[in-house]
Amino acid sequence: MEKKKTSFKIPHTYVLLIGVMLVMAILTWIVPAGQFERIEQAGRTIAVPGSWHAVDANPQGFFEIINSIPRGLTDSAAISFFIFLIGGAFTVINETGTVEALIYKLSQKLKGAEILIIPVFLLVFGIAGATLGFSEETIVFIPMGISLALALGFDSVVGMSIIASGAAIGFSAGFMNPFAVGIAQGIAELPTFSGMGLRIALFLVLWVITSLYIMRYALMVKKDPTKSYVYNKLDPKHDLEKSEFVALEKRHILVGLTFLAGILAIAFGVIEYGWYIQEIGAIFMITGVIAGFVYGYGPSKVADLFVAGAKDMVFAALIVGVARSIVIVME
Repeated sequence: MEKKKTSFKIPHTYVLLIGVMLVMAILTWIVPAGQFERIEQAGRTIAVPGSWHAVDANPQGFFEIINSIPRGLTDSAAISFFIFLIGGAFTVINETGTVEALIYKLSQKLKGAEILIIPVFLLVFGIAGATLGFSEETIVFIPMGISLALALGFDSVVGMSIIASGAAIGFSAGFMNPFAVGIAQGIAELPTFSGMGLRIALFLVLWVITSLYIMRYALMVKKDPTKSYVYNKLDPKHDLEKSEFVALEKRHILVGLTFLAGILAIAFGVIEYGWYIQEIGAIFMITGVIAGFVYGYGPSKVADLFVAGAKDMVFAALIVGVARSIVIVME
C-alpha cells in the first residue's frame, strides 16, 4: 500500500495571530495578575523599576476575546492609515517608471567601468530598501538587472544579486524605513527614526561587504564563465541597447526630485521638530500626489493609483490591528 505523504502547511498569518491571542487569553486564567506603575517621560510611557505589585485578576472570557479585535483595530488606526497613505504614494511613484529609467541611465553612464555597476546598483536599491521599504517589490526589477548583467559580461546571479541584495541590506539597516522602523518605534513609543546614525553606519558596512562579495564573484565569472553557478544553464547574451528599458525623460527627473524633496523634508522634520507618524504620512501622501502630477497624470489617474496602492496594504494594515488585540488581552 502506498503511504500518503503528509506535509505541514504554515497557517495563515491571521490564524497565527489569533492563536497567540487565544494562548494569552488562557494564560489570564493561570498567571497571577500584576502591574507596574507608569509615568510619562519625554513623550513616552515607561514603567517605574521596582514598582510591580499584584492586582485583582481579570481573566478574559469569550466576549472579551472577540471584542479585543475591533478594539485593537481602533487603537492602531493611526498606524494602519499611515500604511495606507504610504502604499498609495509609492504606487503612484512606481507607476511612473522612474526607477527603471534611472537604472537604464546609470548603466549607460557606467559603460567601460562595468564592475562599478555592482556597488552603484546596490547603493540605489539599498537606499530604496532603507527609505521606501523595498523588499518583495524588487521582483519586478530583477529581469532588468539580469538583462543588464548579461549584457555587461556577467551572469544572471549577478543581475539578481545587485537588485535583491541591495534592497535586502537597505531593509535590514532601515535608517528611514517607514514600514519596519517607523511602525515599530511608534508602537514602542520611541522618537521616530531615533538611532538613525547607527543604522546608517550599519547600512554602509553592509553595502561595502556585499559589494566586495558580489564584485569578486562577477570578476571570476567574467574571467572564466565555467565558474558561474548557472554555467550548466548557460545564460544567453543580451544586447543592452536592445533591452526593454525605459528611457530617462525630464518628467522622470522631476518625479525623482519630488521624491528626494519629500525624503529630505521628512528627515528635517523628524530631526528638528520631532515629527511623528501623522506628519510623515502627510508628507508621503503629498509627495506621491505631486509626483503623479509632475509626471503628467491627471487628478483621476492619481486618485485611482493611490487607491490601488492603499488597497494592496489592507493585509499589512489589518495585521497591525490584530496584533494590537493580543496586547489588549494581556493588559
